[in-house]
Amino acid sequence: MPFQKICNNMVGVLKRLKPVLDDIMDYKIPLHENLCKVCEELDIRVNEARDFIEKWGSKMSKIHSVLQSGTLLIKLQSTSLDICHMIVKSLQSPPSVSVLANLQ
Repeated sequence: MPFQKICNNMVGVLKRLKPVLDDIMDYKIPLHENLCKVCEELDIRVNEARDFIEKWGSKMSKIHSVLQSGTLLIKLQSTSLDICHMIVKSLQSPPSVSVLANLQ
């Protein structure tokens, strides 16, 4: 089922991003204003995806479900990619090698 596959992809994106975000907190990497904004955007995207999945039901059109979940996945991936790009740009100190390893 395409909807289930998209949901699994959303989970996969978040599982890959979590260690990166954890490293940011562990190594106290300075959060620039732009990075904070993008992290807030990620929070919004995650909440949108969670709300959609929680409200999804068998009465919802399958086509609508796939289109909506696909759009949410693309937004989630795009925001996650923005975060990773910003982190890579801001990494300049040796302790951040672990963060780079997680990004790869």
